[in-house]
This record gives sequence, C-alpha cells and structure tokens, in this order.
Amino acid sequence: MNPVIEIFDDVDNLLKSLEKSGITLLEKPVFTSSNRNNDTGSAKSNSAAVHCHGCSLYKMGLPQIKGQGTSIPRVVFVSSWPDAGCLESGSPVSGESGELLERIIKAMNLEPENVYITNIVKCLPPGGLIPVDSDVSCCMNYLKNEISALKPIAIILLGRFATLGFIGNYLAFESIEGKFQEKHGLRLMPTYHPDDLIKDASKKRNVWEAMKKVMALISSGGES
Repeated sequence: MNPVIEIFDDVDNLLKSLEKSGITLLEKPVFTSSNRNNDTGSAKSNSAAVHCHGCSLYKMGLPQIKGQGTSIPRVVFVSSWPDAGCLESGSPVSGESGELLERIIKAMNLEPENVYITNIVKCLPPGGLIPVDSDVSCCMNYLKNEISALKPIAIILLGRFATLGFIGNYLAFESIEGKFQEKHGLRLMPTYHPDDLIKDASKKRNVWEAMKKVMALISSGGES
C-alpha cells in the first residue's frame, strides 16, 4: 500500500474512535487519486490536490488558502490553519511568523521557492475559532493528496496542531519534538511553530537542532 495512504488511514481510524466516543463527524469526503504536477517552476499553488468541500468551514463559505511552493520539494512544512494575514498575502503562514519561517528556510540553505508550505486546515476560521475534529478529518484528506503528489524527503510538522494531525497524540508533542518519527516510510519532524518562537525565543535552539537533522537527511538523499 502507498505509505501516504497508510498514514492517513491511521488518522482516519483515530477519528473513527473519537466518533465512537461521542464526537460526531460531518460527512466524510471520498478519497480521490491525484496526478503528480510535473511543473518545476518557482513558487505556485499545487493543483494536484483535490478541492476540500466537506467540512463545516467550507460550508460557511470561508476563503481557502492553498499550499504554496514547488511541485517537487525536498521538504514540506505543515502548519495549522490560516489567519487573516494569510488571506491578505495568499501565503499559508503570514506576518511575523511567515517572515521567521522564511529565515529558517534560508538558514537551511534552501530557498522558499524550493520547498512547499501548507496548512492542515485550508479555510480561514471565523472570529479566531479553533477548527474542530470534523474539520481536520476533511482537511487531512486534502493534505493526503498534496503529499502524495509532492513526495518529499521530509515533512516538518510546525507545532502541536500539525503534529496531532499526523501522530494522533496531542500530549506526546514534548517527548517527540525534534526527533524524526517514521510512519509507513514517511519521515516526520515535529517541532515548534514560528508562533511559539515569537512567544518564547528559548525554543529557537530546539527548532534549529531539528532543522539540522533535516538538513543532514537532505544531504544524504534521504538515506540517513
């Protein structure tokens, strides 16, 4: 089985267990296949991923922010959800956090146009609301198609929310932060979100140590 499909099956099983516990999910969208985009040009929205039409946020008619970057990245950065600044800039991570992420990417000797940045939740939540499990369920299906098309060497999970989407355990973040997690052949690197670094500069060292591990993996061609 495709390793990307397997990891999202894990998430689907987690969400089913939540549903059994009394959390009612909205309609479940159908997984659809996607063709790899062979365009190797500079930063652009990846058109290979199917549109997500299933969650409550989409049904409210909220604006969507798609992932941006090259269609053949070595690294994919996964953040949480867009804010108002993302709507203005069209970027998945905006403002001071976006600028900090750009500096981190450059410090890794990567150019922003040579990576791919996306969010788990694509719609801009209203009034600062935090997306619920049913929204994440739908959006993870969309993200599955993105990553299936991109085939990165490493996926960097920015913060607890992004890590929860892949690992399925919110409380495990502190114990796995900065340590590669391998699930079905995917190399996942959970680390702090740029928002966390703005609030607590002492966490920058953690993030840089994590990025050095990703850089080493890239240098080895994904073999280390």
